[in-house]
Amino acid sequence: MATHSVQKKYPRRIALKDSELRYKACTEGYARALQFKSASELTGRTDSDLLSSQNAALVQRMELRVLQTRTPEFTNGYEIGDQATDLLFVRSPVVSRDNLVTGIEVQIISVAEMPRNYQLLFANSLQLQTMLHLSPFGLLVHRNHVPLYANDPWYELLDRSTESLALPETEQNWLPAAVTSEEISHAEITLANDRLRQLEFRSKPVKWNGEDAVAVLGLKVYQTLSSLHSEPLETKNFVEKRLGPRRNNSPSGLTGLPPIEAELFAAIKHPMMVCDGWMPVYSNDAAKQLLAGPHGTVDSWFNDREKSEIEQMIRARDVEAIPVSALLTLGSERYNVSVNPVVWAGRFSVLVSLQMTRLPGDNIEEREREIRKLQDFAASAGDFFWEMDSNLCITHLSMEVKPLLGISSKSLTGVTLDTLIEQHIHVDDMAEWSVLSVDMRKHLSFRDREFKWMHRDGGKRVVRLSGLPVFADDQTFQGYRGIGSDYTDEYKEASTVAYHASHDALTGLVNRREFEGRCEEAIQTARARSGTHALCFLDLDNFKIVNDTCGHLAGDELLRQLSTMFTGLVRKSDVLARLGGDEFGVLIFDVGINEALRLANQLRAEVESFQFLWGSRRFSIGVSIGLVIVDEHWEGLSAIFSAADSACYEAKNKGRNQVAVFKDPGSEKPHQGERQWVDLIGRAIADKRVDLSMQKVIDLQATDMNRQTSRVSLSMRIQTADGEVLEPGVFMPAVDRYGLTADLDLAVVDAALDWLGSQPHVAESMEMCAITLGEKSVIEETFTHRLIERLQQAKFDVSVLSFEITESVAIANLSAVTRFMKLVGDVGCKFTLSDVGGGLSSLAYFKNLPITCFKIDGMFVRDILEDPIDFAIVKAVNEIGQSLGKVTIAEYVENAAVLDKLALMGVNLAQGYHIGKPEIIDF
Repeated sequence: MATHSVQKKYPRRIALKDSELRYKACTEGYARALQFKSASELTGRTDSDLLSSQNAALVQRMELRVLQTRTPEFTNGYEIGDQATDLLFVRSPVVSRDNLVTGIEVQIISVAEMPRNYQLLFANSLQLQTMLHLSPFGLLVHRNHVPLYANDPWYELLDRSTESLALPETEQNWLPAAVTSEEISHAEITLANDRLRQLEFRSKPVKWNGEDAVAVLGLKVYQTLSSLHSEPLETKNFVEKRLGPRRNNSPSGLTGLPPIEAELFAAIKHPMMVCDGWMPVYSNDAAKQLLAGPHGTVDSWFNDREKSEIEQMIRARDVEAIPVSALLTLGSERYNVSVNPVVWAGRFSVLVSLQMTRLPGDNIEEREREIRKLQDFAASAGDFFWEMDSNLCITHLSMEVKPLLGISSKSLTGVTLDTLIEQHIHVDDMAEWSVLSVDMRKHLSFRDREFKWMHRDGGKRVVRLSGLPVFADDQTFQGYRGIGSDYTDEYKEASTVAYHASHDALTGLVNRREFEGRCEEAIQTARARSGTHALCFLDLDNFKIVNDTCGHLAGDELLRQLSTMFTGLVRKSDVLARLGGDEFGVLIFDVGINEALRLANQLRAEVESFQFLWGSRRFSIGVSIGLVIVDEHWEGLSAIFSAADSACYEAKNKGRNQVAVFKDPGSEKPHQGERQWVDLIGRAIADKRVDLSMQKVIDLQATDMNRQTSRVSLSMRIQTADGEVLEPGVFMPAVDRYGLTADLDLAVVDAALDWLGSQPHVAESMEMCAITLGEKSVIEETFTHRLIERLQQAKFDVSVLSFEITESVAIANLSAVTRFMKLVGDVGCKFTLSDVGGGLSSLAYFKNLPITCFKIDGMFVRDILEDPIDFAIVKAVNEIGQSLGKVTIAEYVENAAVLDKLALMGVNLAQGYHIGKPEIIDF
């Protein structure tokens, strides 16, 4: 008696991501599978925006491997919302015609929607199931570009009608006329509506009717973004397209396999027959053997519903009908059956194809081969494999586990999951194991979970585990099967890279980038809990004497010794960093002003009593410390760092070797509160007491050794009514806090316009005059309009003006910055992106903006001789900037060695104290 299972039709679920793993497009079916209402909710976003942090991290690791190895990744699903999914995710690299990986294609398939035999395969081998379920191909046989045979998937790959038998000239260009061995070729073809599709083909020599020919197998189809957007979402699933014909109206009967192609038809090993109604009119050898057996007529193989669908197809003579698919058993054999409409010798017929699917135990040799195949899969995927029963007790561990874990598989057999966690997992990973324990009790699959295993030799091994839940036919949970891998070496390598990226190479302390991140977190916690922390900037006194007298080796040793001393003085919970050169930073958590002052004075006193010995020389060192209390009132990192710099500067000005606490400048005068401070700035602007300074910017690639320049970068300071001069480090934190940025920026622009307008010879010879603008200025439409009004009234060519906007501001306000540049650029001004280097991947966002210059962040520039990471960042920014057509500028150039190194690197322009300090503009 035949048993049946009709294959279901299921929706198309496909998405395309770019090389940054950001969704470029997806079908509605894909979005709904992830429980979103529409595809628009995913477009432009990453999985970090859409999934839990744990799932997002797993997906990111897999997709990075796909990009790097160009190898597809297969995995079953993760939790979506509160529900465990049965979805299969297939991630494949998208490769361009010039062999570059441009992104990832993601396909989703529901295991529940698969035919039953595929579900069985899925439970045993994810990779094997995927190959069987997702392998569409097209086949062409030709001789000197004259087609001898082509199947429907071939025409689907090319998206053209079977009416045209001759190969178009474009296909002749990329298909070899003859081959002596296997060859691979690629092509990018234009589909309907100017859509593009990228294909890969393998050509092999074959015999056709005894003569040489070429068989071409279409292996891969890469759809571009435009094709994914424009292809109707209602199209049938790609697997269904492979099974069913599309256009069977060829006058020659090409798709119907006329006698000249019978050789290929007969060579197919699984049974295939063409039927007129239910009567076979042509059968290959495998079908003849089947029909000669005791299995009855073809119509007896199908149940009433299936026969009704097939007979309806025959009566309607519908060559576009969806194939009827079923799973049936004939004797001891099981077959997948597909009934397809075809045109045979000018008559409507049906093509019946049977593909054998053996049941376990049907054939011992076949079963052993399958077992060996699955073992090969497991061996290639991990270092050991494991099984658990329904109570989550270990029932099997392969022998390879002993050298890795330091314990025999026999000793672990019968151990429960909870005992395993308690006795062998490192304490740092307890929380992660608790999450896994919950997932396993929910019978969820997991992949690439990393844990530290306590080896019996006292060492730690990093183990990566993956597991699939196992269910019986009635869906009763049976346990888990999975693999494990020794990830210790890779983990150590990754940890080393991460350590060097966040730590100073000389002292081993946290570096400036990492320190800034910790400070950002401190600001957030201060806001959330209304608590207080303290930030100290430490600037060594007399360090230059040691460097100049004894050389850089002595200076490096002094920095190492002081770093060791500082480490012993601060708490383990605090953050100590080398910020660059002879500057250090300390972030002290959860303290008030008194405790922070006590620690700062202790640091100062210890340095004061410290004696540095180098050979026969003895040096006394001091330190100037600027202290800022971090509370909820600070707007951001820039303001609080400026305040710490200001306090440190004050400590040096008052005689060095002191601790200075930052105070809002307005609070230093008892009669001035917050409103008086606002008035002070306002009066300075109204009275034009905003003074300009200019710093030279030189051409590093100029042939003139003097590097004469007509480029400058402007800075400013203000004078109070009583003549006191306030430097930016003193008043900018208050300006940021009280929202005075836009007014002050306009005052600087006014001063620059007055200066250049009154000095026509200076304006005419000027190539660039850079003016920095704050975040609040560029995002305010009122500021933009007021600025344009001033520029339109200028008495000189404003194309010499270049407005500087920091990289972080541009990224955070990309649309507003784009609008600002468009409006101000129309007047004739240029733009510079400053402080570049914090996020190299973001630079591509700016390639289409009217930015003339990239100014490399000085925090990377000043240490390029000592810090290889800073050197690499500066080099990368310079190369990327110039490849985008931008002029690169290096700031904070403080000595000749750095200047020469920048010139050798090919940086275009430079500025810094070595080139020239800011000079007051008096006009």
